[in-house]
Amino acid sequence: MSMGRAVRSFQYACLLLMLTTIVFGVAGLHRLQFNNDLLALFPGQTEQSAEVIANRKRASQIEREILLLVHTSDQAQLQVAIASVTARLTDCACFAKVGADAAGLAGEQTFSLPGAHPALLLSAKWRDRLQNLSAEQLKERTLRRLLMRPGGFSAAELHTDPLGSLADFKDSWQSDLGSVRLSDAGLAMVDIGGADYALMRLTLADSPYRLEVQQTAGQALSQAFNELRTLPGADLLYAGAFFYTQAGAEQARSEISTVGLGSLIGIVCLFLLVFRSVGLLLLAIVPIAVGVLAGLSVVQWWFGQVHIIALVFGSALVGVAIDYTLHFYAKRLDAQQHWQLGSDYRRLLAPLSLGLLTSVAGYLSFTATGFPGFTQIAVMSSAGLVAAFVTVMGLYPILLRKPSRHGLSRPLLNLLNWGQRRHQAVAELFRRRLSGLILLLMVVLIWPLWQSNDDIRQMQNAPQELLDMEEVFRTQLGGRRAMQYILLEADDYPQLLNRVQAVDAALAPLQQTGHLASFAALNHWLPSVQQQRANQLLWQERVIDSGVLESVLISLGVNSKAVASMMASQQEVPFIEPDAVLVASGQYAAVPLVFQREDKVYSVITLNTPLDTHYLASLVAPWPYAQWVDPVARTNQLLQKYRHNASGLLALAYGLIGVLLCGPYGVLGALRVIAPPAIASVITLCGLLVVGIDISVFHIMALMLVLGIGIDYTLFVRESGGVSRSTLLAIGLSTVTTVLSFGLLALSGTQAIAHFGLAVLLGIVLAFLLAPLAQHK
Repeated sequence: MSMGRAVRSFQYACLLLMLTTIVFGVAGLHRLQFNNDLLALFPGQTEQSAEVIANRKRASQIEREILLLVHTSDQAQLQVAIASVTARLTDCACFAKVGADAAGLAGEQTFSLPGAHPALLLSAKWRDRLQNLSAEQLKERTLRRLLMRPGGFSAAELHTDPLGSLADFKDSWQSDLGSVRLSDAGLAMVDIGGADYALMRLTLADSPYRLEVQQTAGQALSQAFNELRTLPGADLLYAGAFFYTQAGAEQARSEISTVGLGSLIGIVCLFLLVFRSVGLLLLAIVPIAVGVLAGLSVVQWWFGQVHIIALVFGSALVGVAIDYTLHFYAKRLDAQQHWQLGSDYRRLLAPLSLGLLTSVAGYLSFTATGFPGFTQIAVMSSAGLVAAFVTVMGLYPILLRKPSRHGLSRPLLNLLNWGQRRHQAVAELFRRRLSGLILLLMVVLIWPLWQSNDDIRQMQNAPQELLDMEEVFRTQLGGRRAMQYILLEADDYPQLLNRVQAVDAALAPLQQTGHLASFAALNHWLPSVQQQRANQLLWQERVIDSGVLESVLISLGVNSKAVASMMASQQEVPFIEPDAVLVASGQYAAVPLVFQREDKVYSVITLNTPLDTHYLASLVAPWPYAQWVDPVARTNQLLQKYRHNASGLLALAYGLIGVLLCGPYGVLGALRVIAPPAIASVITLCGLLVVGIDISVFHIMALMLVLGIGIDYTLFVRESGGVSRSTLLAIGLSTVTTVLSFGLLALSGTQAIAHFGLAVLLGIVLAFLLAPLAQHK
């Protein structure tokens, strides 16, 4: 097959692939699903270890909870407004539960314990009371409670819970919101700075990271908030993961618009100034559109959803995908009447293909870190670049066969001539040995400043208003659930309860020492059989055998037959076996997490802030069946691991590309080609450290892009035999569009994205300036 026929076959194959991409991409647009769950960026989401399962189940419980505090100077209007808002939110299918009274605030008001009996279920407070009060004191206390209660007492209540100890035990089921009281109207109230706030607790029907939930729940809450804010002297506070995810989604949408729109505006201006053709401008949009369509479609097909962070990074694809168009246009513009599609197409094919290969290799190197978030970015960008490349190489030869009607404008020609001289002068500086020594000295001097940052919080940008309101809830409601927790393992449920009981005994004193605000353990809902037996013995001795219960009943005027019946009901109460109860407990949000994995059972002890993490971790360490779990610290360790892996991959990528280029260019030529992005990366790192920016995995990922894109520049310089006008025009415009894309990421409110954009911005500009180092001398 002749060279011309092979090139035409390649062109037609590109055209066919472009059309296929468009058809399948458009057909799959309706299936696109977006996700902004930060944890979905990290590995382990498909693992089934006990810790991963516990993290997933806890997140599902915590992330769906919303708390509202409402204050007004008119309590009567507040009651009416709360009732109206409750009805409005209940009507929304996006909420599984809405409550502002005692039942509504319960973690799960329908939670019941078959076989519940006061002899078996004694709180620590009641065990202490039975052990230390005399029979007469117990009798007087019980009579005072029953006779002075508003509304009195019922015979059924007297039969099932004569001393009120069972009600006290069940109080711990009702709510984990400590400093809450009920108003005369039955509303849950909290005192904040001497002002009364009504408390509402909402539970979302689905994950707040689902965009549909954000939309429907957001609209319902917005309407409710507007109604509450009309109250006289109204003050509204709210907390919950929903508001953080909503703010994150809004910020992501804003940044996507900023990056995408900014890049397009910049590209439009460049095209109109340089190529002076609206038709060429519109044609340039086609590869970008096909690239974005392909990137979204492949990610949706591969991962089942598109993460919003990947979409933010992927929006910068606009500035990279345009490079192939720029090289094609620049070559055609510079050639003017000498444009020969066949020969010039072949001259472009080699460097563009090699450039695509190195760029995609740079992106796909992200996948080797094992970091799902980077993998999505890599797949989206790689698919987009390939689609943009085949569009240019398949469509443009058909539409741009004729020479350009416009040549280089005089100002642009003068700028390019000046740029060629300056470009060579800058590169000449780095060819001198002295410059190499200065670069080495720079690295040596900067090395002591090396600091790394592997904190996951750099991937978040929570509004200060939400943080301030969260702090109010944390301080006023007696602590909030901490991210850290204790995971216990056992062979069966009875053993699990025994182990929970042992840990509970060790944790309880810490609430007085200040190491722990409070905690929730499984035995607070269901004591172990051993504890039930001890409770029963204590009850028999101090309530039955001492005559307290019989004396109370007689004092209340209960007839002898009823007394005998009630006394009989207190004898030989069957223990509550944990197996059946705990298997069904998973459906109740109030019960601490219990689950089974393979042949083991597990439970979580939930901790409330403030807490001393170091002390608690050391306390748990000796117990072989208990594990201290700190998801944030574990995630930070993962980020550190990926930073190390990415650094090794970056060095490996340089080595592999160098070996690949040794074939066509020789060892010295290969070194010249990879030198510009390598030097640019070193200077970028030094610059970041000098201004006080700690290095993270995102900077290393950025330097991989500097390698992938910077190699494009040096390959064109090498292939053109120097910095020709068309080469300078193409890589100069490419640098500007890349800077517009990734440079705008540097303006992101999210630290990780901003640092990524800044590193690419610096690295790409330096790689462009140093590109002449690649030319043969």
